[in-house]
Amino acid sequence: MSTYQITRAQYAATVAKVDQANARAAKKGLSGRVTIEGTTVLVTEKDEHTGIDRTFEMVDVELGGIAPKYDGWTFLAILDWDVEAGLIVRSAPGIKKVDRSNLVEGKCDHCKTNRQRNDTYLLRHEDGREVQVGSTCIKDFLGLEVGIAWLDAASFASEFSEGGLFSGPINHGTEYVLALAWALIKLDGWKPASSFGSTTKGDVLDILYPPRHVDDEYRAWAGRVKAVAAEAAERAAEVRAFILSDNFGGDSDYVINLKNIVEADMVSDRNLGYLVSAPQAWAKYLERTLAREVAASTPSEWVGTKDEKITVTAVIRGIKFIETQYGVTVLYTFRDAGGNVYKWFASRDALGDATDIEVTIKATVKGHEEFRGTKETILTRAKAV
Repeated sequence: MSTYQITRAQYAATVAKVDQANARAAKKGLSGRVTIEGTTVLVTEKDEHTGIDRTFEMVDVELGGIAPKYDGWTFLAILDWDVEAGLIVRSAPGIKKVDRSNLVEGKCDHCKTNRQRNDTYLLRHEDGREVQVGSTCIKDFLGLEVGIAWLDAASFASEFSEGGLFSGPINHGTEYVLALAWALIKLDGWKPASSFGSTTKGDVLDILYPPRHVDDEYRAWAGRVKAVAAEAAERAAEVRAFILSDNFGGDSDYVINLKNIVEADMVSDRNLGYLVSAPQAWAKYLERTLAREVAASTPSEWVGTKDEKITVTAVIRGIKFIETQYGVTVLYTFRDAGGNVYKWFASRDALGDATDIEVTIKATVKGHEEFRGTKETILTRAKAV
């Protein structure tokens, strides 16, 4: 019995391949068969590029079976003499070990010819005899060319390690993907599917599935997440709790689908677009909540005059990371004790990325605007006191 850890897609492809091989072997009269058993497991490891704990789903697979038999002969192994490694023995299912002492490269005990051969085959009769034969002679023992009707565990190991059996997508931990999405939105702004160029979903996928050959440019790009890894993980938990709460409500497909996706511990690539939009859904909720509070209480008034320097003590009620042609702009929305609303488009997250925090800032009034009936004072050159 040989054990490997592979993806769900690899497991599905492997099961199909095993079924086909067993069917071919049975059709040719071989009594042996390959068996396969899979158990889904969760794997957690530190992402080397982002520093965030990465959780993903894999399948522990056990390959075993009974070696092919025909007319008293049991198929033991394929013998391959590699130029660099020498003899490689690929045992049949159910065969634990073969005796290598009498094996000779290119030898065929049946036709008594030694010559250059890609592969030779080892068989054992029920009376104890063992023979090494070439590909043209094996049909005299098994009634067919064995290559078309059998599988060996070593071949699977090779194919898995090289991605030969279509590695395919992997189900990833929901909070891990949310943390990546939050970090990338904070670093690069929200980039929806309609963006010209890269998107937030695409950037998340680039980290989930890094290139086979990682260069310095990729390391630098993905490595930026390490600086915000801790807060990204914390915000991911907050976003998830919000989506699952009654505060995020409605009967639209988007709301229902996102709730179902966030509730699950793992997410498939197919639903990644929904999941990475969750931080934006939270940001929009904070905006709408503030607007409703203002409408139901003391109305917001404009504060100061254009170019006037003012000092404001207020609570951060919303944060948005906006992509612009000059980089990421962080939009902070504040509300003071009098109900007045302020906004500051900062060039960096000077006040962090946590809401419901009271701050005191000195700033210059850039102007006055009205958004959805709420008077807002726009600030510039702000600085925390």
